[in-house]
Amino acid sequence: MMVAPQIEQPTADRILQLAPALFVLLWSTGWISARYIVGIVEPLTFLLWRYALSALVLAALVLATDAAWPRRPRELAHMLVSGVLIQAVYLGSVWWAVANGVPAGVSGPGAVNDLRIVKGRPAELAGV
Repeated sequence: MMVAPQIEQPTADRILQLAPALFVLLWSTGWISARYIVGIVEPLTFLLWRYALSALVLAALVLATDAAWPRRPRELAHMLVSGVLIQAVYLGSVWWAVANGVPAGVSGPGAVNDLRIVKGRPAELAGV
């Protein structure tokens, strides 16, 4: 049986420190790439290929780090429903809107508000 290599603790700590900045960088480029991609390929087709590639990369990371998988069917179902709502419904609708002429500056602020709601801080929406 092959044993997955373990990441040294200082390296793992550094990855965790960089994760928020990497997330913001990747997340914010979505609107920029949407504007350019929609002229080349249908948005939902692009997202399908994007998700397939992401799934392969994440599966490799899970196998390399021996990450835990959900143990109960309910946990797996929750993850699947959340993933479909966040990725397919949310991003699919944003990319569809961009493909149909909605400026990124209009859809972007709505996405930030969605994140505030998810984080449990809807009061920020009202400026409180």
